[in-house]
Amino acid sequence: MTSRFFLPGSNLLVQDQCQILMDSLIYLVPAMYCIGKNNTRRLTGILFWFEQYPIAHLSMGTSKVLLMIKRFLLSLLVFSSLGLTLMGARLWNGKLTSYVDPFIGTAGGGNTHPGAVLPWGMASSSPLTIYGPYGDQKKFVKQGAVAYENGKKFLAGFTHVNLSGVGCPDLGNVVLMPTSGELDIDPKKYGSPLQQEVARPGYYSATLAKYGIRSEVSATTRTVRHRHSFPEGQANFILNLGLGATDERGGMLNLVSDSEIEGFDMFGQFCFEKHYNGRVFFVIQFSKPATEYGTWHDDYRQTGHKKSAIGDQVGAFYTFQAQENESIEVRVGISYVSIENARKNLQKEQQATAFEDIKDSAARAWEKELGRIRVEGGSEEEKINFYTALYHILIHPNVFNDVNGQYRAMDGTVRNAGKRNRYSVFSLWDTYRNLHPFLSLVYPKKQEDMVVSILDMYKETGWLPKWELSSKETYVMVGDPAAIVIADSYLRGIKGFDPKTALKAMLKSARDTTQENLVRPGLKHYLDYAYIPHEFSGPTPAVRKIPWGSVSTTLEYALADWNIAQFARALGEKDIASEFEKRSGYYKNLFHNRNSFILPKKADGTWQPLPPGADPGVSELGFVEGNAWNYNFFVPHDINGLGNLMGKKQMLGKLQHCFDADQFVLWNEPDMAYPYLFNYFKGEEWRTQKEVHKAIKKHFNNSPAGLPGNDDCGTISCWLLMSMMGFYPDLPGKPHYALGLPTFDKVIIQLDNEYYPGSQIVIEKSPSVTKKGRVSRISWNGKPHTSYFILHDKFIEGGTLRLE
Repeated sequence: MTSRFFLPGSNLLVQDQCQILMDSLIYLVPAMYCIGKNNTRRLTGILFWFEQYPIAHLSMGTSKVLLMIKRFLLSLLVFSSLGLTLMGARLWNGKLTSYVDPFIGTAGGGNTHPGAVLPWGMASSSPLTIYGPYGDQKKFVKQGAVAYENGKKFLAGFTHVNLSGVGCPDLGNVVLMPTSGELDIDPKKYGSPLQQEVARPGYYSATLAKYGIRSEVSATTRTVRHRHSFPEGQANFILNLGLGATDERGGMLNLVSDSEIEGFDMFGQFCFEKHYNGRVFFVIQFSKPATEYGTWHDDYRQTGHKKSAIGDQVGAFYTFQAQENESIEVRVGISYVSIENARKNLQKEQQATAFEDIKDSAARAWEKELGRIRVEGGSEEEKINFYTALYHILIHPNVFNDVNGQYRAMDGTVRNAGKRNRYSVFSLWDTYRNLHPFLSLVYPKKQEDMVVSILDMYKETGWLPKWELSSKETYVMVGDPAAIVIADSYLRGIKGFDPKTALKAMLKSARDTTQENLVRPGLKHYLDYAYIPHEFSGPTPAVRKIPWGSVSTTLEYALADWNIAQFARALGEKDIASEFEKRSGYYKNLFHNRNSFILPKKADGTWQPLPPGADPGVSELGFVEGNAWNYNFFVPHDINGLGNLMGKKQMLGKLQHCFDADQFVLWNEPDMAYPYLFNYFKGEEWRTQKEVHKAIKKHFNNSPAGLPGNDDCGTISCWLLMSMMGFYPDLPGKPHYALGLPTFDKVIIQLDNEYYPGSQIVIEKSPSVTKKGRVSRISWNGKPHTSYFILHDKFIEGGTLRLE
C-alpha cells in the first residue's frame, strides 16, 4: 500500500508512506521529546536544509548518518500529518513557491505534469510514466494525454518538451533515460519504478528504485539541466526517439563526440490529426566523456557505433564508469528552428556551471511571477490550491522563439521576433474565457506579446489561429476565439499592436464564406439562415469544413460577432459595429419557447427531432462536449435579451435549477461563468456567492486529483484563482468583472505601471462576510459601490475594494 503526503508549505513530497512510518518508529520517542521541548522551529529549518542539500553527493558513511537524522526529522512531520501537533510550526520558508504543489492535477484527468519548467517556458522536463506493461498481455503501450500520470510508477525516461492540462496528447519528446549496470535498450526492460518524488516550481527529483539512481532536473526558458547520482559501476544514458505522447515517431540523431548528441525528434497528431506534425531540435551534452557510445535502430536492436541514425525507432546510448554516488550532469538545449539554435540556447542560458545555480534561478523566476499576487488569511490548503492554480496558469502559452529571436512561423519559414517574444500553444476556445483577461490585468506585457503573436500568425497564413500548437494549426474545437481575445485585450487597454490589421484579420474569418475558411466552417449557412441548420453540421470534429455542433457553433459565432462589434465601435467603425451586433443576436433563432431551451433547428425552420423520450435539457444533439443545460445560458453578451425570451423570473428559476439538478459542469467551458450570472438579478447576488463557494469546496483540493477534469492549459485553474480572489471576467469583450465571495481576508494584486496608472488592487473581506457567508455592502476606496460588477478601468486606477 502506498500513498502520498504533501506537507503544507514545504513542497516536500513523501511517497511510500507506510515504509517511512516503519522506518521512523524508532525515532518516535525522541521526536515526541523534541516536540515537548518546543524545538520544532529549529528542527523544521534543519529539515528544509536537508530537502535542499544533495545528500547523495556525500560519502556513503556520511550519507547514512545524515539520512538517519533526516528520517528522525521526517518522523515529526509524518506523525504531525496523522494528527500530532507540532506546536504550530510549519515548513514554510517565507516564499510563495512553498505553496505550490505541482502534483495537483496529475491524476483524475487533470493532465498536468510535475516536471521542471519556468514561467511560460519552452523547455520542460517531466518523468514519462504513461508507457508500461499494461493489460492482461502486459503489452508495452502508452496510456495518457501527457507524459506523466500520478499512480503510474513505470519511468521510461525524462522528456524535454511537454503540454500541461490538455485534453489531447502531443509532445512529450526527446526522451532520455538513466540506468546502471548492464546496458539494455528495450524500454520494457530498462524502465524503472519511481520512489520518493519531490516537485517544486522549476525542479523535480525522484529515486529510480530499480537502479538506486537519484535523478534531478531543473530548467531555464529553453533548456533543461539534469543531475543523476549513480551507484558505483556502469552508468548509462539512453536517448529514445521512438517514445512520445502520441504515435508520431522517430527522428534523426548524430553523435557529435563522446559527450554530445544532436538531432531532432518528430512530434504531432494532436487530437489524432494525422495531417499535423513537426520537429523539435536538440543538443545534449554530458558532463564527462563516455567510455562507450553508439546508436540503435528498429526493434531496439543494437547496431554498433554508427555516428548517426534516422528512422521511426532510433536512439543512442552513452555509458560511463561511475564512483559511488557520483553525479553525472546533462545539459539539453531545445529549439523548433535548428540544431544550431538549440546549441545557442544552451550556450546562452546555461553559462552557470552548477546545477544548483540553475535550480535556484528557476525558483527565483517563479517567486517573482507568483509574487504579483499576495494573499492573507485562509487555510494552508487554500493557499496551496491558490498558488498552484497561479503556477498552472503561467505555463501556457509558452515562449517559442530562440535566444537570437528566431522562430518557426506558421508557414514553415524562419522569422525573427525582434525585441518581443513569440508565443505558442493557444488553446483559445478554453483560454479566451478567463486566462487572457486575467493576463491582461496582472501580466499585461505578456498578454500584449501574445496578441502580437496571434496577429503574426494571421500575417503568416492569412487566417487567425484557432488552436495553434508549435506553429501548427490543429483546428480543434469551435467558434472564432482569437477575435474575442484580441477585442477583449484591446478594450482592457492592451494596445501595443496595429488595431487596423487586427480588424482586417477578424473580418476575414467573419465574412469569408468559402470552403477555405476553416476558422468558421459553415459560415455561409450561418449568414443565410441566421443560425446553423442542424443538417449542415456534424456530430464530431472529424471533418473540419463542416461545423461541429450546430447549436454550439452558432452560439460561439454570436459571441465572437459581438466582440467584433465592440472592437469596431472602439475604432470608430460604426457600420461594422452595427452589422456584427445584429449578427450577435442570431442565437435567438434557436430558442425553443415551449421547452425554454436553445435547441437545434433544421433549415426549413422546424425543430430537429430529439430521440424518442429524450429530455431536451440533457440532449447532446447539436452540442459540443455538453448538453442543452450546459449551453442554455451561454449568451454572456446578451443576458438581458435571453431573460426577455425566457421571462426574467423564469430564467432565474431555471438557472438555479441548473445547479440544483447538478447540471452545472465546471470543467465544461461554456457554463463556467454560470455562477456569476445571478449578479444580473438584483437582490439575488447572494446566489453567486453561494454557488461559487460551493463549487470551490466541491471540485478543488490539495491532491493529485484536485482538479475537476483536464486543466485546459490553465483555464480551470484560472477559474479557481479568480473565484478565490472574489471577481471573475464573466463576459470577454466587456471590460468588467463580476464580484463574488473572496476566500481570503485580503488579496493584493501588483499592477504594471508601464500599462496602468495604479500601483495595486487590494480586496478586503470583513470578518462578518466570513461569518455570514455573503456580502451585503461593497465600497471602493472608501466610497459606496452599489453594483456587483466593477469596471476594469476602475480596477487599474488602483485602490481598495472592501466587502462587508
